[in-house]
Order: sequence, then structure tokens, then C-alpha cells
Amino acid sequence: FGRTTPLELESGRFIAEGDAYHLNLGYAVANEAFDEKVTSGAEMVIGGKTFQVVGIFKNVGGLRGRLQTLVSPDILMVAPLSVASEFIASERASL
Repeated sequence: FGRTTPLELESGRFIAEGDAYHLNLGYAVANEAFDEKVTSGAEMVIGGKTFQVVGIFKNVGGLRGRLQTLVSPDILMVAPLSVASEFIASERASL
């Protein structure tokens, strides 16, 4: 993933080939979406599956949310394609 994105990491590493239940989180997801800040190495449960956070993207700023087809990287949760289909938009994540 790191070779295909202009995004930079604040901490940790990009998802790599062979990773399964690993995540990269946008800055706002890691720092503002939960009661406690999420750091690299933390585990999150999504849809009953446990994922390990391996990297946090640097803060990009700007509009946080969706404007037509534009989505801020600060609100992303990136998983390997092999498991991304297990995400359901209406599910809530927990630490």
C-alpha cells in the first residue's frame, strides 16, 4: 500500500503484502473517533473480527467527511483487500 499512496505515516508502517487482519487508520479516526486515542499496535474489533492497527496516517486536515466522491484521508480505515469485504459500513468498531 505504501508504494501506491502519497499519504505519509505519523507512526507505524503501511499494510504489507501478506497482512491479513491489519489496519492503517486516518488521523481523525485514531485521535478523535473513540474515547481514547488509538495507537499503532492497538487492537480493534470490527464485525466480530480482531484487527491490529499497524499504522496511523499523518494529519491531512481540511474537510473531514465526504463531498461527492472526495473523502478525507483523515477519516479512512484501510485494510487489506483480502479482508476488506468483511467490513460493513453500518458496523461500529470498538477497542
